[in-house]
Amino acid sequence: MVGTTLYKTLFLLGVCAGVMKGAIGDDRNDVCSNINPNVDAGSEFTFKNKFQVHVESVLPDLGTIINAPMAFSEKNKMFKATLTAPGYNRALYNDYEYSQTLAYDFLSGGRGSCRVDPTMNERWNLFLIPQPPAEGTEMKTSDALRLTGPSGFGGEQIALERKSVGSKFRSMTVTEYVSCQKIKAANGAEIIAKVTHLFSDAGFAKSETGSVPVQVKIIGRYTSGNDKGKDVTQTYNFFHYQTSFGDEVFEAPTGIVCPNRVGPNNFPEQPTHVQFGQEIHYPNDAPKMRTIKTTYDMEFNFVLEQTFNEDPSKRDEFRLDDFYSGLTYTFNPDTGECSLSNITDNIKMNDYVEENGKIRMANPGEFFSTDNIEYHYNGKKHFRGLQTEAWIGKEEKTGRTFEWYFAWPSQRPTVDAHKAQVLLERMLSEFPDSDNESEVTTEVVDELCRLQNEASTSTATELCNTNSETEAIIEPTVTIDVINQLYHTKMTFQAVKPSHVIHTLNLITIAILTMF
Repeated sequence: MVGTTLYKTLFLLGVCAGVMKGAIGDDRNDVCSNINPNVDAGSEFTFKNKFQVHVESVLPDLGTIINAPMAFSEKNKMFKATLTAPGYNRALYNDYEYSQTLAYDFLSGGRGSCRVDPTMNERWNLFLIPQPPAEGTEMKTSDALRLTGPSGFGGEQIALERKSVGSKFRSMTVTEYVSCQKIKAANGAEIIAKVTHLFSDAGFAKSETGSVPVQVKIIGRYTSGNDKGKDVTQTYNFFHYQTSFGDEVFEAPTGIVCPNRVGPNNFPEQPTHVQFGQEIHYPNDAPKMRTIKTTYDMEFNFVLEQTFNEDPSKRDEFRLDDFYSGLTYTFNPDTGECSLSNITDNIKMNDYVEENGKIRMANPGEFFSTDNIEYHYNGKKHFRGLQTEAWIGKEEKTGRTFEWYFAWPSQRPTVDAHKAQVLLERMLSEFPDSDNESEVTTEVVDELCRLQNEASTSTATELCNTNSETEAIIEPTVTIDVINQLYHTKMTFQAVKPSHVIHTLNLITIAILTMF
């Protein structure tokens, strides 16, 4: 009895498996009948390593036409499709380097929303969008056009049949190719489809590209998902196929956070000492802009701001927040006025934090507004003529979005002998010889001699080879320049020990501020 029951169970399982296999086979035979592969795409086509094309996507089963410019680059390892139609504005980025699809919906959540699909099956019903390459292989242009790569049937590759040569389409002579493919969608649905490509005769295309695709038809049937058994017909008309364009095409949108996007690096640590320039815009206070150079140093507890005067006949103003003393020094070179006040009596520069009725200097994360914000990689971008990597984060309390651009290592400053020489000679010109001794000048000379290791100059050599002591005649109108030059040397060339330079900077600053 038990044996009979077991035999019946195995028999039923075998029948069910046969029915399932037969169903899949029947769908494939019904959809893809009479396809006899006879060409190898690798030898049939010669493609550039990238393309950009405008695609008109006709989707009668969805009752819509979607404009979908597409682009692909083997070097960037990226495929991009922008989808626009009435009430529809989206973009897909297939990032093959990190096996992820970035799905942007620009009509969702104010500025837009983004999610990451690690399966890379999101297509938003456009089945022309390619599947990822087989594991361990690189995505090629022919893969992006659905001419080569995995067919979706187990380990099979796409196999092409050249159907006809010399037929006419849009007044062009074209060649027709067909293949059978199984295509997945993000919602678990799958279709089996007959994919038909029309390629122009080489004489009708640009000389740089040769034969180009002019149309792709996908006609098939859903074999799983909510639409199982439903027929699908999609026609994609290609226009303006080109192979010359910039990498900026693949840059991710600005201002939209894509949580959990994978990238090559972590968000960089913020420096504890840095000098930078910034432009501050005041859109609500008439069209106004201020240009400021800021020096921030956590080790020696100060922040120095140089505000560039809008009036070219006047000189810049300076403000130093000294967190050792808790005082702000404000210096106006035109009037010679130097005033002292408590740091908290002035407009806050985001450089301090109040805790238990006291203030302390903001750490780098607080100063640069990177604390308490989760940053996500936002891709490689060209910004102000530089190649950069971007990170983006959203401050939940305020809803503000922060996007940082960091220069690639090849774009960062390096020691340059000519620049160092100009800098040295300018610095030395600020310190005339004198018979008097000066601790400040001795330290400056020491640091200039250290710079000689990075850039040999006659002025520095002569100075470093003498045993005489020199003194700086400290004038308020030139000392701030000296401070900036010293700090510029530290930050740009990294040729001196930070503690020596900053110690010199503090000594000079104190000497100036106590003169008034």
